[in-house]
Amino acid sequence: MSQRQDKITRIHKSISRRTAAYSEHIPTRESAKARVEQKRAAERERLKSTRKTVRVSPNAKASPGREHQSRTSHGSTSSKTPARNLRTTGHPHKKRTMSTRKLILISTLILLSFAGLTTSILYALSRNVIEREPLRIVRKVVIDPGDTAAVIAEKLLASQIIGDSSRFIEEVTALDAAHRLREGTYYFPADSSPEEVTRVLTDEVVDLTIYPGETLGGIDERLSTRGLIEPGSFLDAMKQVCAQHQLPFCEGFFVGAPYQSLPRGNIASTLAHRGVDRFFSLVRSYSDDLSVSEFSIAELVIMASMIQRETNDISQMPAIAGVIMNRIKQDEALGIDATTRYALDEWSRKLEQEDFPASGDYDTRRRKGLPPTGIGTISPGSFEAVLHPEEHEYLFYLHDSEGTLKLSRTYSEHLEEARSL
Repeated sequence: MSQRQDKITRIHKSISRRTAAYSEHIPTRESAKARVEQKRAAERERLKSTRKTVRVSPNAKASPGREHQSRTSHGSTSSKTPARNLRTTGHPHKKRTMSTRKLILISTLILLSFAGLTTSILYALSRNVIEREPLRIVRKVVIDPGDTAAVIAEKLLASQIIGDSSRFIEEVTALDAAHRLREGTYYFPADSSPEEVTRVLTDEVVDLTIYPGETLGGIDERLSTRGLIEPGSFLDAMKQVCAQHQLPFCEGFFVGAPYQSLPRGNIASTLAHRGVDRFFSLVRSYSDDLSVSEFSIAELVIMASMIQRETNDISQMPAIAGVIMNRIKQDEALGIDATTRYALDEWSRKLEQEDFPASGDYDTRRRKGLPPTGIGTISPGSFEAVLHPEEHEYLFYLHDSEGTLKLSRTYSEHLEEARSL
């Protein structure tokens, strides 16, 4: 019992020593208040010194270095002056508001700069695809029925087509042309002369039909042959429009359709703008389908233009689109001869074996994948077909003498169909 009692006594003594040592480090209530007061006094001293250092006279102009130093230390953990001290000088709420505004302004400027840089990069990339003339800014104006010369002058001025409305009215008056100003949608280069604008608005109009599948070069040749445009002017206008929209290429971004009331004095530019505008209207109508498509708009345009050259029968287009999709999925050459015909500009004679390698990147018999551009104008039907191709297992097709579409799953079946024609 004595040993056990001695052990218990030693334990109690050890606990008492530890308790006494620990109690020495526990602050009393009075000492705690004293420490709090010391901290508050030190804080007031820091605030006082900060006001003397940071506060700037209202009439003084802060140097860029000082402004940068203050803005940097505001959120920096390495600054000698705590962030809360800076916010409490002067009018704290006002300073916080000004800082927020500066931050928003700086962020906006950075975003705008990034957006501008991105646009510039995209534009630079697109310029490598098409050889373009210097870009002319073209403005659109709509002349409504009943618009007087004064109203038209104000519309032209607002669209920045002319720089002086009075000169336009003087020109119209001198030619006694107020009753001959035509309604319609017009496209003019910015800062056009009043004489040029008056001539276009008073000139006769022409109705044209651009056939789906027709090439831009073919359109230019047809219009110039009729004496409606100067040779090459429609192609030049298309290049300008494609550059304005930053399109990767021109062929295919034009919807073949009837175009009414084209001013004879401005057919090339007006037709180019209307054709591309109609394409973008078509794209907007399929925005939901495009958002889930695995192909880009440019790829869809190329495929739609190929389908358009293969058939004018809208009912056949989804089936041909299905063949193209099946070949792409199986990584097989598309084998569409219309691409070679486009490259060689040979649309009537029978193709020879040497024609295919001569067509370069447009040789879809030997080269896999899509050609680099479209091969003609498209239609709503061909564009819808590539968005909603027919699902089947066919890899080949041909047309018989009556234009009936013949589909085959294998090459042997395709050859058999060809021999039966």
